[in-house]
Amino acid sequence: MRGHASLRAPELHPSSRVARDLELPCRPISGVHSMQKFSLAAVAALALFAPLSAVEGQSNTEPAIATAPRTINLTAEQRFIIKEIVYKDLNVPKAQAGAPESIGDPVPPEIALHDMTPELAQKVPEAKSHKFYVTADAIVLVSLSDRRVADVIK
Repeated sequence: MRGHASLRAPELHPSSRVARDLELPCRPISGVHSMQKFSLAAVAALALFAPLSAVEGQSNTEPAIATAPRTINLTAEQRFIIKEIVYKDLNVPKAQAGAPESIGDPVPPEIALHDMTPELAQKVPEAKSHKFYVTADAIVLVSLSDRRVADVIK
């Protein structure tokens, strides 16, 4: 095996004369070295494709108009309690079709609002200052101060 070790090329320090002699010179092509041409091509490619990748990364999922923030913060458990009581225990008529279901929307006066029951007020005290109405697929909590949709429970 010792004979195989001598087949390896010796490692040379970059500043040694032998290392400098082994380097292959770059021949100029039209006055510019090939490495410089390669660098220019790489920079040009980056300049062409970099703006495209930034555009592709943008998302169109944001709504054009920002939604209003909730004026009431309910936990998942509190939402469940409200759904259970309203849907199972209360016989509340549904509001007319087209009643607002987006947070921050004003609720027209023709939409009948229902009071929170004492049981709801006890179990979910955050909601006792609100009224509600029921649509085909949601319970809509309304802030009394401005008669706007405060939260939607689906």
